[in-house]
Amino acid sequence: MNFSVSLELLLTLVVQFVVIISFFVSMRERVKRLETDVIKLWEVQDEAKEKHELIARIDAKLDLLLTQISQKQG
Repeated sequence: MNFSVSLELLLTLVVQFVVIISFFVSMRERVKRLETDVIKLWEVQDEAKEKHELIARIDAKLDLLLTQISQKQG
């Protein structure tokens, strides 16, 4: 009977070990996916910043043109 308890204990420990290892492996994969998502977000953020700067330059030029037109008319 002592052997049976040891076998059950060994089996329980092995199952717990497998569960713990699979948990950490799944967390590692999730972290990799999140890192990839963060990199993509940085790229999109940089692209949006460039577009915003372009729009700001166009807006400034339009303001200048409108000012020049209103001065010529006035």
